[in-house]
Amino acid sequence: MADLTTLADAKLYMGITGTTDSDLIKMLISDASSMIENELGSCVEATDLTEVKTGDYTTSLYLDNYPLITVYDMATQSTGVMTVTYTGNSPIATVSVDDDKVRLRTANNGTYETSDISFASYPVLSDISAAITAITGFTASTESEYTAFPSTDLVSYTPQDAIGSLYLDVWDVSYGGCEVKSKSYSLLVNPAEYGYGIFGSTKTWPRNDLRGWANRTNNIRIKYRAGYETVPNGIVSACNELVKLLYDHSKTDLALNKEKIGDYSYSRGTLGANIVTGKVQPMLSPSISAKLTRYYRDIVF
Repeated sequence: MADLTTLADAKLYMGITGTTDSDLIKMLISDASSMIENELGSCVEATDLTEVKTGDYTTSLYLDNYPLITVYDMATQSTGVMTVTYTGNSPIATVSVDDDKVRLRTANNGTYETSDISFASYPVLSDISAAITAITGFTASTESEYTAFPSTDLVSYTPQDAIGSLYLDVWDVSYGGCEVKSKSYSLLVNPAEYGYGIFGSTKTWPRNDLRGWANRTNNIRIKYRAGYETVPNGIVSACNELVKLLYDHSKTDLALNKEKIGDYSYSRGTLGANIVTGKVQPMLSPSISAKLTRYYRDIVF
């Protein structure tokens, strides 16, 4: 998460010059930035992101972060693309897939042996299959149409039993695209709206109905960029004001509600006591809330 304002801008807003409390203000800038992002429910500064979603036969799909800048690719899972078999002598043999490697493990007499096959060294699925087959007791084969797919498109799995055979899936972007219905809301629409259905084995073929995204757990992967390439002035101003609010309260005894000196007395409100509880908006000043209002995504999931 990036800071939503600079030390110089925050100090200018607060009327502080020189190096006074610079380290404290830097910390409060990070705190305020995090609080605003949590309140808006999205990254603010433009960020490259990957999300995995679950299809539910509807045609609409909302991404977690907004506004949407671009979609790099979308993919659904194609099942059983690679077959891995262990026929060796170990009573335990497993295969797992991480973000950067395939891991093979065998066990004999309580001792595990681990072989890691990195995607950096074996960049396509045919390379992964060959590397697995080169390890004693294991064999692997990849469906011919997927041999040139990037190894990084293998779907991640926790360790699975490889004695007998197991099947690995891949993220397949070959089905085509979808419409970006709203960049402001990060709303995507499935090609089913145009007579294509993604369901069953997650392949795509022409349909006359609107069945939408396949009803399967974690079967859609989206790589995209969202947020603001330049943070809007309203969010910067809200962050500056929140930093000042946090700074002022850092200099105040929050346990002190009232004070009287002779005929002079004053009472403090509850803002300080509430500053670390609940969502940000209920305890913000009206001006901060007003500055953020236009940046909320006002939809119900």
